[in-house]
Amino acid sequence: SLHDALPIYDDKLTILGEFNSIHQAEIETTFTNIWPCVKKKKGHKTAGGFRWMYRKDYNELKKQLENELS
Repeated sequence: SLHDALPIYDDKLTILGEFNSIHQAEIETTFTNIWPCVKKKKGHKTAGGFRWMYRKDYNELKKQLENELS
């Protein structure tokens, strides 16, 4: 779904996993600060050492980067 929580590894936007919700991601990873990271709150760029975003935001960013390269 577009609201899946995705941990992102690097600048190439490599997806490391997929969770049905932020809550599920926090339970399975034990990282407690995923929500502020996904919501792009100031001072919360990463959670557990990874960038996190919703699938819909990931798709938009990936499309934007592909457009810039073409």
